[in-house]
Amino acid sequence: PDGGQGYERMGILNMIRKSCNYSMNDCIRATLLFLFFIGCLSSRSTLRGVNGRTVRRVNYRVKSSIPMAPQGKNSDLREISAIRSRENVGNYVKAKNRKKIGINQKLQSASSGIEALELLEVVDERLSPINVVTCLHTIAKREPMFPKETHTAKVQDQWNFLSSRLEACLSSLDARGVATMIWAFGKLQVNDSENQLRISDSLYRQVSERAQQVVTECNLRSLASMLWGFVQLDSSPSEELLKKLELQACRCLKHPNSHSLSNVLWAFATLRHDLQAGSFELIEEAAYDVLNSFNSQDISNTLWAFAQLEHHPSQKFYTSIQNSAISKLDDFSPQGLSNLVWSMAKFHSLQPEPRLLDGIEKRSIRRLGKFSAQALTNTLWAFGTIRHLPNIKFLRAVQLRSTAVIHQFTPQGIAVIMWSLAQLGESPVEVLLEDMQSRVVKTADEFSPQAISMILWSYSKMELKMPKELQFALGEQILRTIDYFGPQTLGNTFWALSKFDAYPRPRVLNALKGKVLTCHDRLNLQATVNILWAMKKLGQHPVGRFTQQAKDRLQKKLSHDSPDNMTQTLINAWELEDELWEKLKTRAIELESQWTPQSIASLVWSFTPHSIKTNRTLKTDTSVSNCQHRSILEKLEKRGIELKMPMYVNTTSHG
Repeated sequence: PDGGQGYERMGILNMIRKSCNYSMNDCIRATLLFLFFIGCLSSRSTLRGVNGRTVRRVNYRVKSSIPMAPQGKNSDLREISAIRSRENVGNYVKAKNRKKIGINQKLQSASSGIEALELLEVVDERLSPINVVTCLHTIAKREPMFPKETHTAKVQDQWNFLSSRLEACLSSLDARGVATMIWAFGKLQVNDSENQLRISDSLYRQVSERAQQVVTECNLRSLASMLWGFVQLDSSPSEELLKKLELQACRCLKHPNSHSLSNVLWAFATLRHDLQAGSFELIEEAAYDVLNSFNSQDISNTLWAFAQLEHHPSQKFYTSIQNSAISKLDDFSPQGLSNLVWSMAKFHSLQPEPRLLDGIEKRSIRRLGKFSAQALTNTLWAFGTIRHLPNIKFLRAVQLRSTAVIHQFTPQGIAVIMWSLAQLGESPVEVLLEDMQSRVVKTADEFSPQAISMILWSYSKMELKMPKELQFALGEQILRTIDYFGPQTLGNTFWALSKFDAYPRPRVLNALKGKVLTCHDRLNLQATVNILWAMKKLGQHPVGRFTQQAKDRLQKKLSHDSPDNMTQTLINAWELEDELWEKLKTRAIELESQWTPQSIASLVWSFTPHSIKTNRTLKTDTSVSNCQHRSILEKLEKRGIELKMPMYVNTTSHG
């Protein structure tokens, strides 16, 4: 009970005193036992002298776990022997762990990646798997202080040595070690062809296989590190591994960490891994529970990931996360603001909070000097898609910032900026327009068919005069990329070209007409009418086969079209021939019960220019045309109050 001290102080004296009354054999036995105890005492003093107080603490801890209820002399000997053995084992383990911790501390305190590699060579014989991973982690963290110009032959040899040690200890690493390794590989971009610090394909394959083996042991933080590493490596893991990572992420949602949860979701979206519907529900529920602990980056990452994966959150979650974003708007970075508003524009079925849009607009003006070209593109596109009209101060500031970073814009970015300004009804300032035109002319050979049609549509919508050199450059790119034009792109391009004062070159028109003939069976109603209208306005008479096939397709599509598409079709169809025009009007009346305020205004507007252009007059009798007009006007009287003021004025003026 006194920790064994009684054996050393009182036990031996009692034995000697009692041995005086025993026989000679008993005395010999007692003497031998006395000598044994002397040996034990000398061994204890040696351990004390070598390791001092540290060993005593270890011994007390070991002894306290041993039941101290000895029965007889033999039990005493066995108990003491066990204590001495455990003392030695505990001392050895403690010393070994102390060495590992010491090496890790030295590796972590290295001021550069080169210093960590040099230290690795010095302690080679004492390295454990933990030390090897710690060295790799330190190099990744110090990567900015590990410039490529310092990658000498010696450094390359040291890196190869580290890679070999990583491969040797890979099978003994746990989930955290594997996640750290993948994170470090991503940070160092080890698969970059220009990077001298590369790993072999064999090692990368083994790491991926080991990740599959330990994925069920990962927590949410390890999963986030692992997925982030795969994203940075620009190498999507196998579909089997992604499914296992998704399943394990769902298992870890009982006690989620907000930062790790948003990072996991962001990584899945970046890797374009389509989550199961059940996984979305679990992740959304877990995110809702920890929404109060979300920071600004977590909010933007979560919404961006939902938008990227085309998952529309529930109204309850969407309202809550918008309110959370409003309270943290001052913490958002420029990239976070642009991602936030871009995500909101992607959720077509959900209504954005006006207070949040206004807050994003005000916050963006203050941080506009740090907006990149991509952030400017996303922000303007989102406002244009949502049809949220910012104030003139914001639009002018965005245009001036775009001028400052004009060299950063991609062809698609330029097209989106022009399209967004056209959607918002704001003509670009002169300096931006000149810079954009110059940029388009220089990079015209990089424009995709979609970007070409967006540029042409924007100029037509804003009624801007297109310079001849710009028209020529885009025409040449149309000829180069004509095989990649889709139905919608063709329709928009035809419509835009017909609105210009300058007549397009015959080569360009013939190329577009030839493409229409090859894909006419894939044209939707809007594109079909746009192309027919544009050809007639341009004085082009399409070949009979296309005209007849387009009419047939148009008549088939009429019974399946939506009211809004129908009204827009009527607006563009006022120069079409009588037979087709009558069919369109009849179909419009059939959809009367589905008309919206926008539909009413557009329909009334569409009839008037048709009558003027074709010299038709509205009859006063009970003809079909008169019935159609009276039906429209009656509906206008009942629902006119729903019209917005500019729309109402436009409608009644034409009427």
